[in-house]
Amino acid sequence: MARSGSTIVMIGVPNRSNNPGGPSCVWLQFAEGAGFERWRPFVEAFDTDLGRLPILVVVAQSDLETARRIFPNYLSMAAPVDEQQAMRSAFKTVRPGDAVYLGNRAGAPRWLALLCQRRGKEFFVVEEEYAGTSRIDGEIPIGNSYRLSRLDPTVEGHAGSGSEDPSIRTFSPAPTTADVAAREVAAAILERRRNLAKARKSATSNPRKGPLGFRVKFCIGQFHSRRIASLDALNERLGRPDTIACLGSGPSAEHPQLLDLHFDRLFRVNLRWLDRDFLDDPDVIFTWRSDVGRVKRRAILGFRDVATERQSIVNRFPRQVLGPRLEYFTIIRLPLLLNDWLGDFTPTTGALMLDVAAALRPKRLIIAGFDLFLHPEGAYPGDTVTKNAYNPFHVRQDDVSFIARVLQDFEGDIVIVGDILREHLAAKGITP
Repeated sequence: MARSGSTIVMIGVPNRSNNPGGPSCVWLQFAEGAGFERWRPFVEAFDTDLGRLPILVVVAQSDLETARRIFPNYLSMAAPVDEQQAMRSAFKTVRPGDAVYLGNRAGAPRWLALLCQRRGKEFFVVEEEYAGTSRIDGEIPIGNSYRLSRLDPTVEGHAGSGSEDPSIRTFSPAPTTADVAAREVAAAILERRRNLAKARKSATSNPRKGPLGFRVKFCIGQFHSRRIASLDALNERLGRPDTIACLGSGPSAEHPQLLDLHFDRLFRVNLRWLDRDFLDDPDVIFTWRSDVGRVKRRAILGFRDVATERQSIVNRFPRQVLGPRLEYFTIIRLPLLLNDWLGDFTPTTGALMLDVAAALRPKRLIIAGFDLFLHPEGAYPGDTVTKNAYNPFHVRQDDVSFIARVLQDFEGDIVIVGDILREHLAAKGITP
């Protein structure tokens, strides 16, 4: 029962600002009086399986000190209002992607299940498996053993007190370990997000099926854009460079050795380097983002797919009408290794950059910033906050295999700055 004047505390992973949240995060709510130490194996495994996705831990005020002791590296913020209402309000404000409740299924908050049901989000209940009861100790939890339940969006729940919500069905019929439980929940959440991303890309890949405003902006933007349609045209536009430097996003992208190396053209990925004042004048920018308005220089943009291409044209309106003409190419349209690669594989933007650079057949490739999220200085140069892990849509070994194949077919010289990529390629027989 909610207590007047109580507070909730939301504890978010430290790879966001002091106000963590948004559709990328996962809402992880503890039952009041939860045994945090017992839940630690699950939370740590879940955090690992989610990769880059942040977790927002929600606890009652009465559990704040314990939660801070068990999870000391997490941020916290309090809402001094009625506890249940505060949680509802916080959920609506944070707008997380999915939710998980750690506690007994009968005690799962109905409002949380209802909000997830209405918004098409995953909602899981993870409860400890109990060995039995004792007159002295009560129910005794089995060490690190859990049962999983999942919201069924086709079944309407009810608000009865003290009984199980019929919309929350058993997901894992047998008790399982922390690692397995975390993996199953994370896999289901990631699968929903992948399907959602595919659906959104499909909706924007054909501008004739989009909203009227989108279609109008796209049509106007086309007249003020130039798409480079082939590798040969791109090579010609770049002056057929002999040496191309490809900088990923890792800390080795700012290695001092790069300042002593000569190159004709500079390729960079995404936009984190914009504020770093280090080799910040690239000729080509590879990006999966459609928000490229911060790019002031007239660099050529390399988009991953048709959906990103068309969304970018729309997002630059009316800037591209009044400013420099947008020049771009779309990787999926070009005859690259990517389009012959079999399997359900999503390469990183950096790997795609290397695919394009190698296909241009320069005499020399300089590669830096490919630290595979294993660099001791963190994920990005000067960033000690972002979690040093892959985005959940990418897999390190798949990425390394793809890069190895790209470089295996390259006939020119290769210079790799940074030991991490060099060591991983050597394990696959690639020794530049």
